[in-house]
Amino acid sequence: MYDHSHNESGEDEDEKKRSFSPEVHLEAAQLVVEQGYTVKAACDAMGVGKTTMEYCVRILRSEHAWLPF
Repeated sequence: MYDHSHNESGEDEDEKKRSFSPEVHLEAAQLVVEQGYTVKAACDAMGVGKTTMEYCVRILRSEHAWLPF
């Protein structure tokens, strides 16, 4: 029988959501927006999920749209 590991709150360890700082989100999005990484390559490099990466990239691109270049 398969034994699930649980943390102190009773949640499955495999289902625990990771939390990243705003700085990590920014750095991850910059890989795509400023350095030309693909979303997948940036996800692999930073350990961030695809949905999170896409959200961060969208936010960073919207902020860049307001910069006076």
